[in-house]
Amino acid sequence: MKQLSFAILFIFALSACKSVDKLYEAGEYQQIISKLDGKAKRNSLDRKERNMMVKAANKYFETEQAKVLTSLRSGDFKDWKDAKQKIKRLQKESDKFAEYPQLREGEIDASRLSDLATEVDQKLFDYTYDLYDEGIAEYQRTGDRIYVVRAASDAYALKKYGASQRLTDSLYYAAAQLGHRFIAVDFDRDVFNSWEFRNNFQNEVDFRDDDFNTFTSMVGPETDYRIIVAAEISDTDVYKDDSYQEFTEEIEDGYETEIDTATNKEIKIPIYKKITATVKAVEYTWVVEGRGQYEIYDVKANTRFDSGRFSAEAQDQAVFYYLEDGDEDAVPSSIDLETFGLLDPDYDIDDLVEECFSELADAFNSSIDVNRKLK
Repeated sequence: MKQLSFAILFIFALSACKSVDKLYEAGEYQQIISKLDGKAKRNSLDRKERNMMVKAANKYFETEQAKVLTSLRSGDFKDWKDAKQKIKRLQKESDKFAEYPQLREGEIDASRLSDLATEVDQKLFDYTYDLYDEGIAEYQRTGDRIYVVRAASDAYALKKYGASQRLTDSLYYAAAQLGHRFIAVDFDRDVFNSWEFRNNFQNEVDFRDDDFNTFTSMVGPETDYRIIVAAEISDTDVYKDDSYQEFTEEIEDGYETEIDTATNKEIKIPIYKKITATVKAVEYTWVVEGRGQYEIYDVKANTRFDSGRFSAEAQDQAVFYYLEDGDEDAVPSSIDLETFGLLDPDYDIDDLVEECFSELADAFNSSIDVNRKLK
């Protein structure tokens, strides 16, 4: 029996060796590595498997490094970016072989990966730096800020390809300074007779200074654009809508007795009666409406080149239920009946006014879109 077991094991081992040999002949080196990975981690490769692992791994890296080299020799930026990602993946895979206790250091040769990584980074750096220079030149030719914005983005991209933080910052801020603009924002009180305009609206406007824009409240010698904006709460209303709902419920209304013939005992049988109720639902809708307008001036050219209007609305709703007629017990427990009289509820509209001003600010920011309208 023992001899039979050894024979079976030998057949399986021979079969496995033939299997990886065929994979090697077919150039399926990665499949061999995956197939032997578990045994390599457990330190249980036999000599032939160990040698096959080394052969397959070296062939795999030789083949993949050749593919990377082909991508580097192309003139396509996308091929270079793909090559960079492939090199990262191959470097992680080469590190994995250090975890295999049966393999000696240096048996798996992936040494070219470091040189390839340096070469691809240099290509990507040179290409992106050229894009930066082209963006600056195009801005100087056209005056369109989109080119310096792109150039600034290219400057930060250089860091991924080995540029120092100092160089990256220097290029970025050179582009930002070249395309920087000062925008004076004037909140006009008189237009629309704005109601508490500055207190309620100005703080909501999302003008954050950034590297390309400085917002100011005063026109000065360096001002590029002036925006005049005004807004107000134009209307407040409350709407009331009445509706009625009918409810029916069966409740116990006493009982009657009879004799159970099987047990000869008296039993009680409940008597039900139907009750109804009419509920009045009063829905209140509070509405606050706002409106605004703006004008944009090119200060250097002394011309108005854009104007527009914007509006917003804020709403709040509440429903109150009153027993109009019938029996309260017929009303479902999910409905809360009001116990006070049918009077208009008190409502603090100030919160809704604040919300409307906030909505107006969003509408204004969406309309103005300084990055789109000011070049």
